[in-house]
Amino acid sequence: MQFRKALRIGLLYEPLIADVVCNDLWPGSIPIRWPAKAVIDFAVVKDGEIIALLEVKKRFVTSTKYKTTIFQTNKADIANAVAAYLKVPVLAAVLFNDTLRLFDLRNTGNRVMITATGRNVAVAHYEYEINQAVKRDDLAAKIVERLNNAGNKSNAA
Repeated sequence: MQFRKALRIGLLYEPLIADVVCNDLWPGSIPIRWPAKAVIDFAVVKDGEIIALLEVKKRFVTSTKYKTTIFQTNKADIANAVAAYLKVPVLAAVLFNDTLRLFDLRNTGNRVMITATGRNVAVAHYEYEINQAVKRDDLAAKIVERLNNAGNKSNAA
């Protein structure tokens, strides 16, 4: 994938978001990115064991713009099956322009068909109520701080 497209759709934010979320929710863990075609973005590993599954998204809107956010049904269904097998939680961390929200992917909502811009085929998605997700302004602030400091060479040790 081209760098500009990855930036435009938010892929370049995902490792940072995953790192901040994992440090907060599971201290001492590390997010391991699965291959690009994998159904979930990260396995959260601590002491050599997978302790959680984590999907990460960057949305370029505020969390109040819509009532719901969406995840593909195949992603949620397979992630839930793997999480049930491993007996670990499966969360989605979504960084909006105003906050970060944590969604429990086990709590699927309505099933809707969505046709993405530039595609001819509708794909099934689950809707998740944004106001029912855990709001974490503190984690959003940490992510923004790390993004702002990324190019600041004076912070290097």
